Amino acid sequence: MRNAVYIALSFAILVRLLLVNDYRYGRFSPPLGPAEPRDREITQTASASRGPQYPAVLLFILDGATRDALYDPSLCPEISSRWSKFGLRYEDARAMLPSVSAPNYFSILSGAPPSVHGIVNNEVRSRRDLHAPTVFQSLSDAGLASRVVGFDWYKEMFGHLAQYTPAECCEKDDPAEVAEAVSDMVRQSRLPFFTVAHFLSPDNAAHATMSNKSGPYLGSIKTIDGLLGGIFRLLDRAYPGALVIIASDHGMNVDGNHGGSDMNSIRVPLYLLSPSLPREAVPRTVYHAAIAPTVAAAAGAALPALSAVPPLAEALDERAQDYLNDSIRLRERMLAGFSFMYPIIPAPKFIAYEEDDARRDARVTAAILERPARCKESLLLYQRLAFSLVLLFLAAMAMRRSPAGTTSILLVSGTVVAAAGVAMRIVTSAHIYTAAAAIYTVVIFITAVLCMALLRRSPLYLHLRVPGSFIELTALLLLETAIIGACFLPLHTFTPDENIFGVRFFALALWSPAVILLLMRFFIALESRGFLWAGSTGGTPAGGVHHSA
Repeated sequence: MRNAVYIALSFAILVRLLLVNDYRYGRFSPPLGPAEPRDREITQTASASRGPQYPAVLLFILDGATRDALYDPSLCPEISSRWSKFGLRYEDARAMLPSVSAPNYFSILSGAPPSVHGIVNNEVRSRRDLHAPTVFQSLSDAGLASRVVGFDWYKEMFGHLAQYTPAECCEKDDPAEVAEAVSDMVRQSRLPFFTVAHFLSPDNAAHATMSNKSGPYLGSIKTIDGLLGGIFRLLDRAYPGALVIIASDHGMNVDGNHGGSDMNSIRVPLYLLSPSLPREAVPRTVYHAAIAPTVAAAAGAALPALSAVPPLAEALDERAQDYLNDSIRLRERMLAGFSFMYPIIPAPKFIAYEEDDARRDARVTAAILERPARCKESLLLYQRLAFSLVLLFLAAMAMRRSPAGTTSILLVSGTVVAAAGVAMRIVTSAHIYTAAAAIYTVVIFITAVLCMALLRRSPLYLHLRVPGSFIELTALLLLETAIIGACFLPLHTFTPDENIFGVRFFALALWSPAVILLLMRFFIALESRGFLWAGSTGGTPAGGVHHSA
């Protein structure tokens, strides 16, 4: 009965850990309350007396396009040629975590991180899951129209918030279809103030070829560059002075994947091109979530109420300072909302002293974006203390009640699992995950052999020959694994772990004790039939009968 309880409890803890920390887990605790109405009052101050700065704004999102690819003049001559004349290029623009598509689509168009807006994976993206207003709402309140040209995820997420032109049906890429839809609006002078156009082909090509340097992947980006060149020429005739924003939702690993916290996944290209902007390469770190507040500020509209980053000041006229001040006040109120929702994990207390706007802005931005990580660290601290005490109790119980040798097996198995917990922080891509999983498979086999070597020298070996004895060892190993797992992964999260591949690797390691037990069981069964040698017994098998070749 005791063993059954241990096994059931272990499985409950393991399933909880793996479910909550998988990025596909959609249920989490939004850290903000309904503060939107009051925040809208704050943002109206800067927008009351200003109209649109640009005749139109177009945002082109190249799904999965890397920074290096879009900044390569030989691959993107049209974009590079336009930037050589005017516009801004950000050298260190970054995506939000987790670095998958739907969370970043919504961050780009709301200014909020996934922990605030509620879209934390690709599976949960319907309007009922959203917790943040978008730039579309800000423009609508200012009497300006918006349109999205893209596949059906955009309709699921934004619905009636913007006019919708379907393109690339069923997630099948067709960049010419997207470009033609935008070109038609420009030719017919039907371009709304804000247009979003999404190209799927780079992401699809990278996944299909498992590379961010393959011919199809780079070819898809080159094709889109050529299509954008045609749109640029149309804009120069029909909408001179329009602002064109070119970005990607996330980067791409060398193995044609994304979702990790490595720089290949989170560093993205970002251009803001308009004849009214000076040519400049901006070196500071920014986030592509700044696109939403920048578009709102350029329109003279209210900032999206839960924007966690300020507008890009380089793209704005004299209104930039007013909007920066409004953005800072808005985010300071968001921090107060954090404290209200989770008083156990208070928002950071800031000392009141004189500081310039740049430092104040950086301080509040970091406080919001790093909030999920700080909450996770605080919860894990208490969780580790509690489960460490439980682990000590388990070790003491094993030493007292179990046969000699059990503690050694627990120590070896626990060390393997704990090592995986430490190593998961460096498993940041699918490429590293594959290599780490292969190495770990070998480690598990070696560990099983080591456990067998320890068994032969202890009374536990004879004990395990008794029917049902393996159940007791299984229960102890599984309980130990669950406890160690809870020392590395939280049982409650505000957002799923952003390092997708690291969590997958640790999830694999959590089942390693079960594999070790099966291998041990297999070795003992072979020994009992005389297939293995007893090593130091002069060639006598464990079964007591010598079998010659």
